[in-house]
Amino acid sequence: MSVLRVAILDDYQEAALESANWSAVAQRVAAIDVYTDTISNEDLLVKRLGDYEIICAMRERTKFPASILDRLPKLRLLTTTGMRNFAIDTEHAKSKDITVSGTVSSAPHCVQPPARRAERLDPECRRPGRLHGAQPRSR
Repeated sequence: MSVLRVAILDDYQEAALESANWSAVAQRVAAIDVYTDTISNEDLLVKRLGDYEIICAMRERTKFPASILDRLPKLRLLTTTGMRNFAIDTEHAKSKDITVSGTVSSAPHCVQPPARRAERLDPECRRPGRLHGAQPRSR
């Protein structure tokens, strides 16, 4: 069993686990935890997220400036809905070897074509249809 943990943030509608198939992820991680609230206090946020290697930022509510990223030594992957998230200091994340990844959207504000973005992702993540059709593991 993997020791990787995933945190899904700001899911106030409790829709993240229903909106996508998490089964392939659930098979490869020890936990997928969903948080519906937003913590703006840096100390409390670091306390909550300190044990996670993967964080999914559902919206731009939770900020990830350099001061937070510096205090999350386990963090390896920070994902966000959409192709940009101004709440994440992407340059600092890159300097700390934290991969930042976004999701493709049909909205006109998308700034980078999916093919270019996918070049930076792990090949396992790029496989089309990889997560469709199965159910997440209960917690």
